[in-house]
Amino acid sequence: MDYFITLEIELMNEDAASIMATISRYVIAKNIQNDEKHPLNILEDMLFDIKDSLIGSKEYTMEELELIKAKFEFAREYADKVIEAAEKED
Repeated sequence: MDYFITLEIELMNEDAASIMATISRYVIAKNIQNDEKHPLNILEDMLFDIKDSLIGSKEYTMEELELIKAKFEFAREYADKVIEAAEKED
């Protein structure tokens, strides 16, 4: 696998882990980890699946990685907005 692709995958895994940690801290703090329908729990599950697929044996192109990276960026923005809106309600 190309060095730059490998590096990009490692960086994306770290980014996904960071997003998932933010979600997990909030979900645990609000005691909603068992609410399977809560958007943050759904988002965390989706991120886990995407992150897990990066570790698989498939070789990715930089274009594919850019699309996955965009999903992670969207996930971070969405999680931040959900958390921010919930904190305003409290």
